[in-house]
Amino acid sequence: MDLNFNSLVYQINVLYRTIFVLVALITLVVLPKKIISLCINRTNRSMRNQTAWNFAQHYSSILLIYAGLLLTAFSSVGLFFKLTENFEVIISTIAALIGIAIPIYHSEKALKLKFDEKYHKDQ
Repeated sequence: MDLNFNSLVYQINVLYRTIFVLVALITLVVLPKKIISLCINRTNRSMRNQTAWNFAQHYSSILLIYAGLLLTAFSSVGLFFKLTENFEVIISTIAALIGIAIPIYHSEKALKLKFDEKYHKDQ
């Protein structure tokens, strides 16, 4: 069986995966000292204070690396199966959106568990 390295699913997801991992590694190595709006996780909850900011950036970076690894699985679909170009673009777009949504969702959940006083009072 020949692997289809010309598949759009493979090529697009390799690009996404590379971007996700590079951004995450850069953020892990050069964690911004102050809260700025040009980082991975810049939600209201993550920008509440410096401690939450540092936690969110580190946690989101780790999750973004995992998302990049998840995209590896999606890209392998294009290697083994012959799909139409439109379907390949749809699969790549869905994979990228999932790769972005999972870190945001889990980071917000972790921030809520760790830093929200209201949440801890209700428990």
